Amino acid sequence: MRVLYANKFLHRRGGAETVLLSEMELMKAAGHEVAVFACDHPDNLESPYRPYFPRYVDYFRAGFLEKAGAALRIVRSGEAKAKFGRLLDDFKPDVVHAHNIYAQLSFSILEAARERGVRVVMTAHDYKLVCPNYLMLDHGKPCEKCLGHRYHHCLAAACHKEDRLYSAINTVEAYFNHWTDKVGALAQVLCPSAFMMGKLASGLPTGKLRLVRNPIEVKPEGGRDGGYFLYAGRLSPEKGVWELVRAFRETGLPLKVAGTGPMEAALRRQAEGCRVELLGHLEGERLEEVYRGAKACLVPSQWYENAPLAVLEPMAYGKPVLAAAIGGIPELVTEGVTGRLFDPFDREDLKRVVSEVAGASAGSLRDMGRRARDWVGKELTPRRHYEELLGAYRG
Repeated sequence: MRVLYANKFLHRRGGAETVLLSEMELMKAAGHEVAVFACDHPDNLESPYRPYFPRYVDYFRAGFLEKAGAALRIVRSGEAKAKFGRLLDDFKPDVVHAHNIYAQLSFSILEAARERGVRVVMTAHDYKLVCPNYLMLDHGKPCEKCLGHRYHHCLAAACHKEDRLYSAINTVEAYFNHWTDKVGALAQVLCPSAFMMGKLASGLPTGKLRLVRNPIEVKPEGGRDGGYFLYAGRLSPEKGVWELVRAFRETGLPLKVAGTGPMEAALRRQAEGCRVELLGHLEGERLEEVYRGAKACLVPSQWYENAPLAVLEPMAYGKPVLAAAIGGIPELVTEGVTGRLFDPFDREDLKRVVSEVAGASAGSLRDMGRRARDWVGKELTPRRHYEELLGAYRG
């Protein structure tokens, strides 16, 4: 089988790219032919398909005229469609698998596939298909006003990055894609959580939706309890890290924070004088080291998380996960069995759960972590994911 993947970035920028690269390796290892289409970002991995990539535009640092042009590209990119069309003609895929294509590539590339009769599946990593700002958040609070194609609420609330201009652009994009039936190009939409399937059903035919959970490789058992808690992820408002650091400041317990993002400077100021250590961006052996030394890992998100790798990765290391009971997270973490759940908008509840885990016996935490590792090792194997992908590709 010949599979053409599409994603706006081709480097490990986040969970979407991690899943994309994993799927490409799975398919290649099984003997399938794989190609990829992305924007020409300077951090991209090397690819023989780079000559087909459209130019990268940093919309948030562009000047006024560039932003005006960028607004049109977000809605529909003629450059991306033309270059994707050339790759389709040259590679001749049996199926196109789209991941995050919004903004940099746009839905226009799917027009090129539909015109050529190529089957297209898409993995939904967020709620962009039904929500213009993709997070289903209105100024930090979960919001469902745009469901059912009522996208004007995004503009009215200026909820995309709390900016009226960007909200207007995304509102126009959402209506344009709806009125021109861009979703009609999708044979199936792969949803990593049942929660996401339910939300997407408000705007897509349920027959197009298919549950395909993200894969994870289990890690070798072992690792001492270093006595600290760990958050590993992006430092942005929807991830709940501000409330997390406040909670640990108040409990006095040790917390390590691995990651970067727009809140990093503010969090460093908040962490001064307490037992919270910001480690910055970690990867490879250094990230593995802090995972293996953690007592438990935290995922305090305040948005409708889909199936975050921030939950799956510590489970693969055999660590209990203390996570917000929101979005698709409760499908991954079983209260008292593989971790603990708390109210993402109640700091006292977070502090209660953390304090209880801090006082739990080492044996009980090892058992909880072992059950977490066993669960992902049974339910989320790369082999199972590969078979589910083939089913979606073949229809």
